[in-house]
Amino acid sequence: MSSDRSSDERNVPGDATTDEARRDHQSSEEMNLVSSSSGLLRNRRRWLIGFAVGAVLLGAVVTTSARKRGAVSPPAGSELETASVKRAALTVTVEAEGVLESCSSETLISQVEWRTKIITLVPEGTEVERGDVLCELDASKLTTKLDQRRVYLTRAEAGLARAREEFEIQKLRNDRNIANTRMQCELAQLEAEKYVEAEFEQQQNKLDGARTIAEQELTRSQAAYDFTQRLSRKGYSNQTDVENARVGLFKSQIEYNVANDERRLHGEFTGISRRAQLEAIAQQRRGELDRVKQRAELAMLQREVSLKANQRSVMAHRRQFDRIQRNIEACTIQAPRAGVVVYADSRRSGVRKEDRIQPGVDVRYRQRLIELPDMAHMQCTARFHESQITFLSEGQPVIMQLDAADNEDFVGELAHVSALPVRGEWPHNEQRFYDAVVDIADEDTRELGLMPGLTANLEVEVERHESVLQVPADAVINSDDEHHVYVLSDAGPQPRQVLIDRSNDTSVEIVEGLLEGELVVLDPQALQADDAVEIEDF
Repeated sequence: MSSDRSSDERNVPGDATTDEARRDHQSSEEMNLVSSSSGLLRNRRRWLIGFAVGAVLLGAVVTTSARKRGAVSPPAGSELETASVKRAALTVTVEAEGVLESCSSETLISQVEWRTKIITLVPEGTEVERGDVLCELDASKLTTKLDQRRVYLTRAEAGLARAREEFEIQKLRNDRNIANTRMQCELAQLEAEKYVEAEFEQQQNKLDGARTIAEQELTRSQAAYDFTQRLSRKGYSNQTDVENARVGLFKSQIEYNVANDERRLHGEFTGISRRAQLEAIAQQRRGELDRVKQRAELAMLQREVSLKANQRSVMAHRRQFDRIQRNIEACTIQAPRAGVVVYADSRRSGVRKEDRIQPGVDVRYRQRLIELPDMAHMQCTARFHESQITFLSEGQPVIMQLDAADNEDFVGELAHVSALPVRGEWPHNEQRFYDAVVDIADEDTRELGLMPGLTANLEVEVERHESVLQVPADAVINSDDEHHVYVLSDAGPQPRQVLIDRSNDTSVEIVEGLLEGELVVLDPQALQADDAVEIEDF
């Protein structure tokens, strides 16, 4: 596009010569100097090649365009290429090279956690639909691992079932032991309470009754003995009856003493000892109940630990089993959506041929394999030199040309410019660049044949000024921070100092020094040999 605008503003004779090519080369160098004064980076090599080819092959067309610019015939004996000072729109652009990529690309990576090999692979550039198999990885080793892990898992599940049964059995055993011991404890407590509250009093009352009977029997025996003695003194009873009465009294006395001693022994010793014994037995039963509970808790804890250990073992084996099974499933990579297959390393430089994505190559975990770009929505990524960043802002219009599309113009918009610079690639490691993204305005880029990886020449329109007085950039000479042009007059070309402002690849804005319609020489370098010519002030 820049070469088209420059051809409209030059007046080149019909026959291209060697001197003319030399002057064109010098004019291009001057244009570079003018461009550097405005702080814009230009792509010189592409412009020079296009200009040289245009000078040789398109001489007649350039001559016609020179007439349109209002050039006049040079004085007799000389051939000067001229252009008129005109007022027109001036567009300032920044150029860069970019690469097309999809706005949204689905990247397929290897989810197999073990190193494996590619068995089958869909050829690059193939259009696929959602669910199509794109790549198959070798799963033979994983299948062997899965069989081994299945055996381990079965054993672990059997151990878990056995531990669960033992846990339930121990729980029932503990419940039974605790119930038996609690019953014995309660019986012992009841036995102690029964003795204290009933049997002790009952036994005491029984002994009191026995003592009372013995006391009454003693009183009766004493009365019988006394009565027998009185009868014996009166002669009504013999000595044998008296003796029998005395023996009966002695016997009653002994029985009374025994009953009295038994009552005192029971109240002071036997009953208290029995009560203490029963209370001790009850206390012992309560302690036994606590010990049975502790042993039950310990046994349950051991069974629970064993159960949890087996559960963890099953879970670990289950995780490994599921992990291997998941990796086996990951060996078959399917398309998550429709698109065109692009190998992940196809646009990377420095990748060895044997390491490229192809059948038989080893694949590591999370390695990028395939990309499925959205061909309907494309964008262009580019890098701008740090000297150009002050001219860029989001929303500026962009014209893109693709070598693969016969230099057809595509309209875009500068969508994003990075906030921080990045280091340039070799051999420009010391330079700094800013990453930028350009959105392509076409709603559906699939029909345009745009593919990821294609290179594009970008031209960002950073400024546009209407009705600006301007001359071709080849007509301006830079010398000691001053700018001069040669104005064609009746006396011939005359040097004149001018004041310039903005510029682009083809034109320079004139602030002071020229009038609209004047003719300036496009090859002023050839006229600088005459040092005697004075500079004409405007």
